[in-house]
Amino acid sequence: MLTPKTLLNSTVALAAAGLLAGCAGSTPSNSLVGGQPSIGGPAASLVRPSWISPDAKRKKGLIYVADYTNSEVHIYPEKGTDQKEIGSIAGLPILEYLNVDRWHNLYAVEFVAGEVVVFPRGSTQSSLTLTVNPSGSFPNAVAISKTGEVAVGQFQQNGVNFYKKGSPTPYNLVPPVTGYSSGFCAYDKRGNLYVIESTASGPSHIAEIVGGGKGTRTKDLGVNTGITNAKGIQVDTDGNIAVVGDSATLNLYKPGSNTLISTNTLNGNPEPNGGFSLLKNGKSLYVASAILDGNLGQALKYAYPAGGNVVNTITVEPPPSGTGETAVTGVAVDPPEQP
Repeated sequence: MLTPKTLLNSTVALAAAGLLAGCAGSTPSNSLVGGQPSIGGPAASLVRPSWISPDAKRKKGLIYVADYTNSEVHIYPEKGTDQKEIGSIAGLPILEYLNVDRWHNLYAVEFVAGEVVVFPRGSTQSSLTLTVNPSGSFPNAVAISKTGEVAVGQFQQNGVNFYKKGSPTPYNLVPPVTGYSSGFCAYDKRGNLYVIESTASGPSHIAEIVGGGKGTRTKDLGVNTGITNAKGIQVDTDGNIAVVGDSATLNLYKPGSNTLISTNTLNGNPEPNGGFSLLKNGKSLYVASAILDGNLGQALKYAYPAGGNVVNTITVEPPPSGTGETAVTGVAVDPPEQP
């Protein structure tokens, strides 16, 4: 397994292994000292100022893409094809998963810092920082319910942190299935949380925390049929559970189960690395695709749930002062489809 130090030194290795944005079940090694990296973060001395164009404030639909290499979130208009950047939020080292709530707030997961930073739409200034417990944890996913409750999954075997709307500290921590790590997660319309449970030595499972933050245990629903290492989970408006795997597989399961409805392939050789996001119309999704176009990561659009060929490609260009690489570790759309 790659350690965080190895990943910091090679974004290509990060994209190929998919470990940081995945949910491998072991605790990061001693390349971390006191919960902080023993070397500087990606492009630590090359951070450019954040910026937001007037278009980014006016547009009704936005796409956010996490750039691990350059420690920033790139912003694009949802409409159109091969969209160009209209804003950027910089200074977010060891950047992981992204998500957006019903109130158009962006949630950015900082893996090593153990925080989730929240940005109002159209702003480069954070309005809230969620601190993950216990201290030294490594969050890698975030989900928001229709009531505003927030769930944060973690890299190691601590479980899921739950936060009341607007609160910076968790009010509940629900442990994972024994022997697993709780990572990618998504709420259904009733406030139940579906979670990807992963281990370093076997296939990932689907699990459920009934009642979300009101729950006390993680119920194992069973393996993700045909998927060894799940790289994202979402719930659509019909309550069906969508899971993307590391082999570009898109599976759909019945609510509250691992009963397979359909399985489809995302063509074009994507490298799912940081989850995916369903558009509000319920007919499309964007998937974060590590490094594909030379050294540049991409956000790829597909039909949902059919998958198939790429419908649109956003290639993430590095900032002028950047490293020449962009390792994509997350994507979120605003507004998203939320049950």
